[in-house]
Amino acid sequence: VRFIPIAATKRVGLIQALAVMKERLPFELVHGAGTLWLLSAPLLWLGAVMSKMDTPERYNIQLGVASTVSVLAVCAAIGAFAGQSWARLVLILLSCGAAAFWLWAGYGLWTFGYVAPTVIGCVYLVVACVLPFTERRPAAETEA
Repeated sequence: VRFIPIAATKRVGLIQALAVMKERLPFELVHGAGTLWLLSAPLLWLGAVMSKMDTPERYNIQLGVASTVSVLAVCAAIGAFAGQSWARLVLILLSCGAAAFWLWAGYGLWTFGYVAPTVIGCVYLVVACVLPFTERRPAAETEA
């Protein structure tokens, strides 16, 4: 990856440094995010089905949201494997939402010694931060 030279006297943040990249990260990273969501979508839905809520209305709302996110994640993962540019944006939005949810859930559990939700949230946060810097479409294959 080549960078545009930046004046040595100017302080530059990480986002600004990544924004001046001449070449984007490979589209295969989008495939990796698609694989992550393809594996975690059924677990999300299964967790919503098995959960217990205090009222049937809350259970139905939770199940509806989890079902919608799961179907959207599977469609975005298939789109990423097919090389569709819209799948990248959907995976970014899903990963941001998952990172916010898991980091919020993990915040309250730190006092009990549970760090797994925070680790899961950090994984989705990394995915959400890396995907905007990937190529929009797969690189064209050159024939020799």
